[in-house]
Amino acid sequence: MDILRVFLASSSELAHDRREVELFIGRENKALAKKNMFLELVIWEDFINAMARTRLQDKYNEAIKSCDIFLLLFFSKVGKYTKEEFETAFGHFKLTNKPLIFTYFKNASLKIGALQKNDTLSLWAFQDRLSELGHFQTYYESIGDLKYQFKCQLEIILDDHKGDKTIVDVSQALESLNGINEQNEKVLLELMDSKMPRTKEFLMEESGFNKRKINRIVNRLIRKNQIQRTQDSNETLWIKSEQNN
Repeated sequence: MDILRVFLASSSELAHDRREVELFIGRENKALAKKNMFLELVIWEDFINAMARTRLQDKYNEAIKSCDIFLLLFFSKVGKYTKEEFETAFGHFKLTNKPLIFTYFKNASLKIGALQKNDTLSLWAFQDRLSELGHFQTYYESIGDLKYQFKCQLEIILDDHKGDKTIVDVSQALESLNGINEQNEKVLLELMDSKMPRTKEFLMEESGFNKRKINRIVNRLIRKNQIQRTQDSNETLWIKSEQNN
């Protein structure tokens, strides 16, 4: 089954909207099951609130990196953890083109007496941040409007995803490398064809894979003139040689 992971982020004030999104995903999965596809919704409510060596928020951030879609809902405020989740998603998107990021602002009435100065400032600051990035939030007037807009985007994503056969899971791909042979060279070349970044450092960081083994495979590909090194923003990248593109 083809699985797409969707991370849902929002402040606690949108608890009702979160539940509606969860129900919406469940209904979509009934139809997608016939196409052998599944949307896995990742929400903080599913995490275990147990003591850990690291912050629980760190676990959320790691989950974001493994998702295909990051969906953010906001209304009268943007809490520091919601903002951190967005920055995590955006930072990972810059490296890997994943997750796709969607931000929806609830355009509804709010009593003046319920407004808090710090909340309003956090909202404005976040909207300014989105503008700086050239990423403008989409407005939704109701739950029905939100579902309709997101469903339209999902249909586009799912259509594109069905035709995408490239390797995008670095850890899974590199775990299969047991030696220096043509099959393993092919795996690395497929990674370069995918939406993953080309840096050795990223591959190592994401997979914990053996650096020496990767270096040997890369050097072999360079000697065969199948890939070459180049510089981008003072960072060494691997790219496929023109004759192999």
